[in-house]
Amino acid sequence: MKKKRLAKKFLEHLTNIPNVSNACERSGIARNTIYTWLKEDPEFKIEFNIAYLKGIDVICDLVEGKLLTQVSQNSFRAIKHWLENNHPRYRKPRPRNIFDTNEDDDDSISGITVTVERE
Repeated sequence: MKKKRLAKKFLEHLTNIPNVSNACERSGIARNTIYTWLKEDPEFKIEFNIAYLKGIDVICDLVEGKLLTQVSQNSFRAIKHWLENNHPRYRKPRPRNIFDTNEDDDDSISGITVTVERE
């Protein structure tokens, strides 16, 4: 019972700020305990991954809001950043992602895709 209560508290903190050290500190759990649970408890590992991805979404929403505030205040750097990342005409060429490999290649690295539905 105690583990479930502590795990729930930890996962709530991880959902707000996707940082293991921060979530551990706020929930009073040692990092080693979390890593042990991740190794030994497949259900906790799934819940951890979901909470972490939700936390990333929370932070991205926050940062995007701040960026859009800067755009509305006519910050040239913010405007340039937004256009380069969101409009094909202004997009800069980017280096090839190492996870986008040819499947026929013996040395290929396969990426992992996780889909989380937003509430």
